[in-house]
This record gives sequence, C-alpha cells and structure tokens, in this order.
Amino acid sequence: MKYGIHLPHAGEQAMPALIRRHAERAEDLGIEDVWVSEHIIVPRNKFPRSPLFFDPVLSLTWAAAAGLFNAVR
Repeated sequence: MKYGIHLPHAGEQAMPALIRRHAERAEDLGIEDVWVSEHIIVPRNKFPRSPLFFDPVLSLTWAAAAGLFNAVR
C-alpha cells in the first residue's frame, strides 16, 4: 500500500516553513506522495477561513526544492 499526505498550503496553517517541514517529514517516513489542492472558486463561509492560499504549483516546487537541498547536504 502506498501513502500520501496533503501539504498545508491553504488556510490558517499555510506557511512556507510548515510546507517544507511536512514534505521533509513525509520523505523521512517513506511516504510516496504529497498533494495540494487547487480550487478556483471556494465558498468563503467554509474554506479557507484564512485568506492564505499559496499557489499549488509553487507549493509543490517549494517542497521539491527543499528535498533537493537536503539531498545535496
């Protein structure tokens, strides 16, 4: 069975440092995939409650770059 996680790129916990930490931890645990969501229209009364919503492609790029940086060290 393969496992994956959703990165915190939207909502109150959306922070570059947290995206990176989750991606690094997922790699350390051998998790196969990391995901993000992309929603063009989101009901404001439900999600996200915070105005923070990082671009999905940039969030994945950030996570990948953090992984490459750690591999080089």
